[in-house]
Amino acid sequence: MRKQINRVAITFGLAILPMLSNGQSLISGYLEDENQLPIIGGSIVLLSKQDSSILDYAISDVDGYFEINSRRIEEKMLCIRFLGFETKFIHLQSTMYLGRITLATKTEVLQEVLIKNPPIDVLNDTIEYSIQSFAKQSDYSLEDVLKNMPGIEVSETGTIKYQGELLNKFYIEGVDVLEGKYALATKNLSHEKIASVQILEHHQPIAMLRGKQINYKPSMNIVLKGASVFNGKVGIYGGIDVHKKGLLQLNVTPMFFSKSHQFIGSFQFDNTGKEILNQLEIHTFIKSPFNKDNFHLYVTDYAIPFLTKERGLLNQTSLSTINASAKTKKGTMKINVDYLNDEQRQNVENQRVYFTTNVDTILRSQHSVTVIDDLSVKVIYEINTEEKYLKNTTQLQYKKNNEFTQVLQFSDTINQPILQETIKVGNVLNGKVKVNETIFSVNSELYSSTSNETIHFIDTLENLHKQLITTNYLETKQEIANSWFIGPIMIENKLGFQYNHTQLLSNINGENNAYSSTLFTNNQNTDFLEGYVQEQFTYSFSRGQIDLKFPIAYQFINLENTPHNVDQSKQVLFIAPKLFVSWDISNNLTVKLNSNFSTDPQYSSIYYGIIVENYTRLSKNASPIYWNKMLLNSGNLQYKNPSLLLFGYITYTHKIIFSDYLNEVQIGTQGEIITTLIDETNEKKYQIFSINGSKVVVNKVLSASLKIDFSDTKQEQIVNNEIIDFKLQQVKYTGKLDLYPLTWLNVNISASRMINQNVTYSSLSTLDNLSCELNLNLAENFFSFNVHYILPSNYSSVTFCDFKYQFKQRKYSFSIAVNNVFNQETWAMKNVNSLYQEDITYKIRPLQVVGGITYKF
Repeated sequence: MRKQINRVAITFGLAILPMLSNGQSLISGYLEDENQLPIIGGSIVLLSKQDSSILDYAISDVDGYFEINSRRIEEKMLCIRFLGFETKFIHLQSTMYLGRITLATKTEVLQEVLIKNPPIDVLNDTIEYSIQSFAKQSDYSLEDVLKNMPGIEVSETGTIKYQGELLNKFYIEGVDVLEGKYALATKNLSHEKIASVQILEHHQPIAMLRGKQINYKPSMNIVLKGASVFNGKVGIYGGIDVHKKGLLQLNVTPMFFSKSHQFIGSFQFDNTGKEILNQLEIHTFIKSPFNKDNFHLYVTDYAIPFLTKERGLLNQTSLSTINASAKTKKGTMKINVDYLNDEQRQNVENQRVYFTTNVDTILRSQHSVTVIDDLSVKVIYEINTEEKYLKNTTQLQYKKNNEFTQVLQFSDTINQPILQETIKVGNVLNGKVKVNETIFSVNSELYSSTSNETIHFIDTLENLHKQLITTNYLETKQEIANSWFIGPIMIENKLGFQYNHTQLLSNINGENNAYSSTLFTNNQNTDFLEGYVQEQFTYSFSRGQIDLKFPIAYQFINLENTPHNVDQSKQVLFIAPKLFVSWDISNNLTVKLNSNFSTDPQYSSIYYGIIVENYTRLSKNASPIYWNKMLLNSGNLQYKNPSLLLFGYITYTHKIIFSDYLNEVQIGTQGEIITTLIDETNEKKYQIFSINGSKVVVNKVLSASLKIDFSDTKQEQIVNNEIIDFKLQQVKYTGKLDLYPLTWLNVNISASRMINQNVTYSSLSTLDNLSCELNLNLAENFFSFNVHYILPSNYSSVTFCDFKYQFKQRKYSFSIAVNNVFNQETWAMKNVNSLYQEDITYKIRPLQVVGGITYKF
């Protein structure tokens, strides 16, 4: 059966993409002010006359010159604008060279106050934030300023949200050179080189679909000062902690941006507790098999709950990255090369009490060290014109995790080394070609990976054993589609198939091996084949869009596990409709609704031989092939008033997962956990509610924000033969206030309260956070004092204090910081989940002093 499926997959895996070439016309000109001086960094936006959607844009260079390539210009118009000047519209005729275009200075008298350069400007679906209006004197990077902008949220890891939604694309001068790794730019690019930040609310990244199909995920574009910008920094900082350990921070990050070429390179090293690895993470909507590792062993989670990284991270991290983009007349070539070496340590003591009555209280002390080596190479070639689209991505990745854990449990010492290695290679080809008014599309994906894992452990008779796990994975997806338009309605037909093959091999070797039986052995091959058709109808109107999809899919799964004499097959035919509605009720109010039904085959989690995941966890998911079904409904109500600098949103998500099989957990007397699956219909329910509002009052130099998050989880599970209805609720309130009572004084206050309630076991815990930062700016001298107070319920409070002095010049700055002044070197908290509650004590960062110099270029 598997050989037949392989032949079918290979036969249909071949795709041919014809490419057509059509002539383009050049639109060009010069921007100048009323004094005939060139306007540098002016925004020239090409719009459709039909619906005013953005088709393309350019930025004027140091001479005020700009150019845009386009076809059928008689159907388009230009919108030209620059902060502080009147917006100008030009309806394009046959003339391509527009000569010198003069923009008039924009002034507005309001209550005898002359207003120039509004903090936020709006043009159709583009929200433009002026950098200089939101930058504080102590800010350096783009990320620092983004945190001050209403409507924009930046997480600790660098992920950006606009009105509660993740970014779809992040551009620098219209180029996505980082392919989702935008934290590398936002954390290192100086805001002084930036003119403005644009939020593209309805941006369509594919040129031939602009004005025809709207993308309702927000994107961000960074507008620089000048047509070409060379920027970056070199920073070196050294220090020592209270235990006389040497500390080092090193950052060398050169960047160059022009209309045709972009480059961002970086080498960084840190062992001061600053997490730098998130600069290589994907923060956008990009979905790829490369984001998932096919590992089975359970490694340590080094995140400390409720603490920011710099308080608890015991690390030694280095990264190197090269990201380049070159634009030619034929297309754009990109290359991304990343290497990460990350060592993290953790010391934990815990007292674990299981809710089931037959398990003793577990006292455990654990010390873990993990070293990660990760090398990734990605090459992209892209053509994006109004007549054809082609994007080919080839990626190679090698990753190794090497962990050593030593555990003292009761009177026993357990040493557990784990090694994980994986090699991944893949290629993704997306293409579109326009023939008359019909768009033909092809999508071809091929991905392969090999993972090897080993774990050493000692049994109760002190015999040493070694478990070997190998996972080989192959995936291909081939898809063709055609789209055409009937007035405001787009109709798309899609036909495709996906094939996956997974091979799982595992066994245990050792002295006097009691684990040599088939009970601890897997030789499993799983094949998954899906064929599908989809009809999509998209109706666009002046204030929104309705998108309806009807996918019909046939799925076939075959699973063989030779040592356990398993050979089973199952097939299913299903319809999974999806509905999306976006409606601009007014210029200030937008509502987005989403409803979809989907099925998720669970073949990847089924295996019949027991796998030892770590010294306390064993798993065996011996079940028939089954599918989970999910119903998801969500809504997002967004409010924005850029003229008042007021933004806010409300989101609600309700998700139900229906399953025919239930997790059964058996807990041994010393805390060992064995998970299996049993035939039992069950549901998992999730609810998430968020409300957020942010306001900036420029004339009073004040900004404020308030956010409330609520989540509710309900699920069933079986623990030691007892069915438990588990319910957990969490509420978090967060408020921030940023004050400038004087030009040289800044006060930043934030407070939050988190409430966790385990309804099943009547457990309630709270966690209060209060942070106050005081900044004094005296000429080139900056003084900062920060106090962070944390009060968990049932535990003593902890206080973190930081002092920082910085001397700033135009090209360089010197700073010295004293961190973690009054805190203890341990952090105690209570953790509650569906199996147990535990008192945990983590080792955290001690008092440390770090100082050094940064040079900007």
